[in-house]
Amino acid sequence: MENEDNITGMIKELKNSPLYAMSLGGRELYHSNFWEWLMKKDKEFIKAFGIEDVDNTTVTREEKHHDLTIHTADGKIYIIENKIKSLASQEQLDRYLFDMFKSYIESYKEVRNNKSFEDEQRVKNFHEIKNILLYLAEYINGNKLLEAGKKALLDKSPGYIRSLFEESSTASDSITDKMILTGISQDAPSFLKDASWKYKTYSDIAREIKSRLKQSSIQGTANEKIVEQYCDDVQSLSFVVNSLLTDSVANYNFDNSKKLECIRFDDTYKKLKMYNFSENIILKEIEEKIKEKHIDIGNFTLKKDVDFANKKANLTIKVEYQKNKKKYALGIQIEEYDFRYFVECPDLAKDVEKEITETGESASFEQFIKSGWFINPKEIDEANKESAFHNKKLATQKYPCNKYDPDFIYQYYKLTEDMTYKKLRDAIYDVFKSNEFKKAFEIVQGKANEN
Repeated sequence: MENEDNITGMIKELKNSPLYAMSLGGRELYHSNFWEWLMKKDKEFIKAFGIEDVDNTTVTREEKHHDLTIHTADGKIYIIENKIKSLASQEQLDRYLFDMFKSYIESYKEVRNNKSFEDEQRVKNFHEIKNILLYLAEYINGNKLLEAGKKALLDKSPGYIRSLFEESSTASDSITDKMILTGISQDAPSFLKDASWKYKTYSDIAREIKSRLKQSSIQGTANEKIVEQYCDDVQSLSFVVNSLLTDSVANYNFDNSKKLECIRFDDTYKKLKMYNFSENIILKEIEEKIKEKHIDIGNFTLKKDVDFANKKANLTIKVEYQKNKKKYALGIQIEEYDFRYFVECPDLAKDVEKEITETGESASFEQFIKSGWFINPKEIDEANKESAFHNKKLATQKYPCNKYDPDFIYQYYKLTEDMTYKKLRDAIYDVFKSNEFKKAFEIVQGKANEN
């Protein structure tokens, strides 16, 4: 690999850095607190986040649960959502914007009714907050994920709040570029292209902070060296992580994570690696595969999610429907090298376990064997899946399937060691255009319609 010596040297330096060691206790909290400290020491550091109007600004932590909030003199509000160890998702940011809408409604009511402000300042605050609400209202309109929350909110709101959704297209200013998402990856998540967030990498932030250090009030103080060390640590970490990701960009393996164990960044690398692969899975393409089999998923929604559990990154792709707080889902879940076929229905795992205990057989499980979604573990030698799987055999597991929670059952296969992004992506697409998926979905859909 290119830069192997540089990577090894930087990892050693990070391991020996006292500032890096202190950051490990709460990475995002550490960086957010450090940025706030810098901004309050010298407002020029606010410009590191792309905010130019820094005179008479105020900076707060955890205002309305935002990591950092910056208020400018002319009433503008900037929000920074800091991510380094965790990953943002489209769904999470949608809910975040909706929560922001709810919180700004309270500010809007306060400013609208408060007569103690000086007129000019009250007008500025009113205008800015209303523009934020109008923009968010336009974003919320038509967002299926937020429909139920919007209805519940408006049912309890006065008329002037409900009218925001009618006025939303008239907003004279948007919050684009005022919502800042940070991350260690050099590549912004693809869904941000259609969202309201501006992406800033940790490397860019560190470079911007360092470039302003010599002209700041910190120059020549004992803190100057600390800030320099912080910037060097961040840029080294960013270089190492992104170099290792680039090195394995087309191959589905997590071997490079071992190099980061000594600086306790292996878990974050695994998340980023899985997220990197997930960007190759296009939900619209899977929808087309499903339609090719003449499957109407109806009220079910196709979803993709990257998570981290049991010290492993996982990717879930599924069709899901929630009814009366009960979840019905069918799909695949990849936990590093385990490729799982799963079904999730209320009390399904509980019913399978009960039936096996009482009779040695399970009708609840048998229906998915007949569909071809699962195989009979007694016939494991005859099991034959796609070539993406190691030895084309069902992996060793509990009889007749694995489970967690009372609702979730799965069988899994081991991926081959030479797995590539393309091969794994094609295997995933093949699942959703298979007859086995069609038959299993009809079972799950039937269960949802029954209840």
